[in-house]
Amino acid sequence: MKKMLVILLGLVFVAGVVVADPVDVAVTCLNTEIPAEGGELCFNVNLHNNLGYGHAGEIWLMVDGPNCTGGPYMLQCFWLYPMGNIIPGCGIQIPAYAVEGDYELQVYVGGYAQNYVAGMGIGCFCKLPAD
Repeated sequence: MKKMLVILLGLVFVAGVVVADPVDVAVTCLNTEIPAEGGELCFNVNLHNNLGYGHAGEIWLMVDGPNCTGGPYMLQCFWLYPMGNIIPGCGIQIPAYAVEGDYELQVYVGGYAQNYVAGMGIGCFCKLPAD
């Protein structure tokens, strides 16, 4: 018998049972406005392992904005102890040629090459227009 998986809002439904993501991901953008000349977007990512055993994986991010999607950026490996947390401070350069407007920073954890997502979080920022 086949089991149907549906991923919706960070939860996995398996035959009517709700299972939390293996890793909770919370993204906090420390500077939400990037000047027209570009600059660094600084952010924290809080990773929490919901499993009773250690979890190794990768963290990567995508940037979704007006008329564009970019990434993956910042592919990095991590190790989480059982029920453990880590909060790496991160940054990414937003170039001057990036279009003005609202952007979404999508942070994923899992196995990038294996197309496996253990958790995902979103932060928002704005690229300001030129004067």
